[in-house]
Amino acid sequence: MNSLIFGSGQPLITGGQLRNLSIYLPHSAEQQKIADCLSSLDELITAQTQKIEKLKTHKKALMQGLFPNSEPQSSQSFSQGTQKRIKKYGYA
Repeated sequence: MNSLIFGSGQPLITGGQLRNLSIYLPHSAEQQKIADCLSSLDELITAQTQKIEKLKTHKKALMQGLFPNSEPQSSQSFSQGTQKRIKKYGYA
């Protein structure tokens, strides 16, 4: 490609040069494998995003249990459910 570029200030490639440029594409079977791989990655990303959102929701619930009125409280004033969640997830 660099051999097609000419000019000093702004390099230039003409339309004629682009029309004569050969672009090699993989066979359709290989393109399908690539598309399948990318689709699998999209599914993994979606699943991870959903997990993150669930964890954010859980964190918010824990924080509301820890600080229901935005006032510091002793650990003895937590509800039993909040205390169990804290122990279950290893925050205690």
